[in-house]
Amino acid sequence: MKISDYLPEAIRQAVSDIELIEQGRHPEANAVDMSVWAQVYNGKCEVCLAGATFYREGYNVKDFIGEPGSLYKCDIPDDFKRKALALNGIRSGQIQIALDYWLNQDILDIGSVKIGMYEAPYFSYVLEPGKAKTQWLWTADWLEENVSKKDLTYVGD
Repeated sequence: MKISDYLPEAIRQAVSDIELIEQGRHPEANAVDMSVWAQVYNGKCEVCLAGATFYREGYNVKDFIGEPGSLYKCDIPDDFKRKALALNGIRSGQIQIALDYWLNQDILDIGSVKIGMYEAPYFSYVLEPGKAKTQWLWTADWLEENVSKKDLTYVGD
């Protein structure tokens, strides 16, 4: 199943993929490391929140070794790059950045909700994985409740 075009659902998919990794049931990755898209370390493929979703689009996570900037060097569609970068913004609590990537524009407000200064609390996955996942899911719910579905649906170029 591909990454949803609806941002709150894409966030939920990413959290579900992280949980599969934690349970040892992910098809490609077997460890979580929020500092890289993907890396092979001691024979294990480690991924971040966005990296955990790469297989949904049919990509081998080992093709994305490195930091978020390395994604620009990969021969993949811009739509997927922007979705991955948006999920990276969600991971770090940077909702404005996430929305900018998701909607491929500079967003200051969405509908009647002022988003520009909103930043979600940041919980380190390394120190508090449960709180981090709860925060990501809370962000998905908050967006769904406060922003129109149209304004959260990815339409591409």
